[in-house]
Amino acid sequence: MSRTPLSGSARLALYPLHIGVPEDGLCEVGRAETGVFIALPVEGVALVEWLGQGMPLTEVGVCFEDVFGVAPELGEFVEGLLECGFIKSIDGTPTGVAVAGQAARGWRLFASLPAERLGWLLSRPCLIAYRAIWVALAAVLITCPSLWPHARDTLVVSGVILNAVIVALLAWTMVFLHELAHLLAARARGAIGALSLSRRLYFLVAQTDMSGVRALPRAERYAPYLAGMTLEAGVLLGCLGLRWAGAGGGLPALLAYIVTIQLLFQCAIFLRTDLYFVLTNRLRAGSLAADTSQVLRAYGRRVRGAPAIDLSHIPQRERRLVHWYLPFYAAGIAAAVVDLALFVVPAVVTMCRRALHELTTAGPLRQAEAAAFLAIVTFNLGSVAVIALWQYLGGRRARTVA
Repeated sequence: MSRTPLSGSARLALYPLHIGVPEDGLCEVGRAETGVFIALPVEGVALVEWLGQGMPLTEVGVCFEDVFGVAPELGEFVEGLLECGFIKSIDGTPTGVAVAGQAARGWRLFASLPAERLGWLLSRPCLIAYRAIWVALAAVLITCPSLWPHARDTLVVSGVILNAVIVALLAWTMVFLHELAHLLAARARGAIGALSLSRRLYFLVAQTDMSGVRALPRAERYAPYLAGMTLEAGVLLGCLGLRWAGAGGGLPALLAYIVTIQLLFQCAIFLRTDLYFVLTNRLRAGSLAADTSQVLRAYGRRVRGAPAIDLSHIPQRERRLVHWYLPFYAAGIAAAVVDLALFVVPAVVTMCRRALHELTTAGPLRQAEAAAFLAIVTFNLGSVAVIALWQYLGGRRARTVA
């Protein structure tokens, strides 16, 4: 965006902005309805407050110089606010800036529902119950290893196609329930989330944009961040209880297997999962994933003897946090590998073995169904391999150009 020349008498009208409490000399400033937040020092916060009062730019500059002893770069600062979508109008003329300031895309479910009607979900008794679910689940998994999910639990009916459809329906049902839990918890805190579809690595996922939660005090953000995992923990605990009681047939075991995969996936924090946001909230880091990616690239280029990457734009504190975060990053990769190796791959192999068995021993209809299932699996695995190779070659060309 080109710089907008403004006269000293210009007055700005800002959108309602959240200004957080100072932490390490910085305050979070942003629009909860769009999810755009930036970190400003106290000098920047003072400028935002004066501009928000409708003071002319000349008067804002005088106030700033009186308080801080130097003249501000108002033109550059105003341009930054414009790019963030924080300025509603200049001298009564709408800015028309909608790129950075547009609302989060997706289904804004429960946006019209008053937060007071959902407040009971995060009341003290409910929060105690949620903690009890996690404690009980850990106790059951430790004391009853015979209840642990196993790949054979993915076989609930004889037909492989029907079995795969049941697995997919249950998995996507849990995915959307997970996201609905985020939306409800965020709304109970007074924030609004947006549900959308996206991709993590090579997998289609549903996700909830909860950027507006950043307008809450840090201690109040954990419940919305952990709502989805807590719902899954409750479902897993219930399924293990039904399995222990011998009730429900094979469906509780299958659902427990699916939920276990989804819970382990949340440990892959390098994919910006729920636990990533919990960790960044605890560390008070705004762009830990991007900073870590750049630091790792810098390490890689140093090892290869390539020209160094300029990291001066990353604050010193953020660079220290990246080094502290790297073990968690590595643990997240390990969790993703464990999830794939111990749960996803065995489930696919188990269903493929069933299909191969039916292909050689069952009647014509079952053989056709088994062949169709194996063809679908082969196509999907081939598609993942092609996408992975394409991304690898694209990244390699980019590194070569750089």
